[in-house]
Amino acid sequence: MGMHQGFIAADVPLDRLVAAINSHVSKLETREARRSLDEMDLEPKNDGWPMAIGERDGKAYILDTSLVLSSAHDLIPALSADLGGAIVVGAGAETTSGSYWLFAARNGKAIRSYWNCYTDMRQPWSKGEPLASEAAQHLEDLDGDGLRAAAASLGLDYDGWSRSGPFLSLFYSAETFPQAGPVAEEFNTFHASVRIPESQQPKPTAIRRDGGGVDLVPAGSPAALAAKPEKKGLFGLFGRK
Repeated sequence: MGMHQGFIAADVPLDRLVAAINSHVSKLETREARRSLDEMDLEPKNDGWPMAIGERDGKAYILDTSLVLSSAHDLIPALSADLGGAIVVGAGAETTSGSYWLFAARNGKAIRSYWNCYTDMRQPWSKGEPLASEAAQHLEDLDGDGLRAAAASLGLDYDGWSRSGPFLSLFYSAETFPQAGPVAEEFNTFHASVRIPESQQPKPTAIRRDGGGVDLVPAGSPAALAAKPEKKGLFGLFGRK
């Protein structure tokens, strides 16, 4: 299946990143150590989202199952300022709607911002110079490879952490959410100018992935056009004939 999560990476130790985020939302709580991401229960709960966090080589990484923190337009620059100018990245994708986002900041200033949603946008919102990785790898990829490569180009090896850890359980109680600010306002103005009317928005279509399995993506999106359609349609996902 495609990517349905986000991540935050920062050039600071774990405890500093958690404290900085908790100054904007309520709240993140670190819990027990785990041997791998696979053994964690990351399903959403009634009172919030279980997530994962870890520190590797003095840099902190969060697996954001909520999709809320990594996609908050103004949070990443604010965290970078709070953390004394550290590089902070928030990125992720929800490929059923064809949504992809990347926010990278240094010294409290955005250095790269990107958001696209094939369900309701005619063109992406893109600010700042493309990162070094983007010359070889587009940010939009069903498995998030381009987003992780973008973070790696800024010295934040999310892939290395997600493979090898160490891992701690993390819980976001979501009593409060990140506040919108000028970046969100700018995005919302742009979004209104390129929004696809609801009656014209593409519906999800099932595609067959290389190596097996199927995924749902917006009809007409690059992922749908590049893949072979799943002939059984949606019912095929559930074993119906």
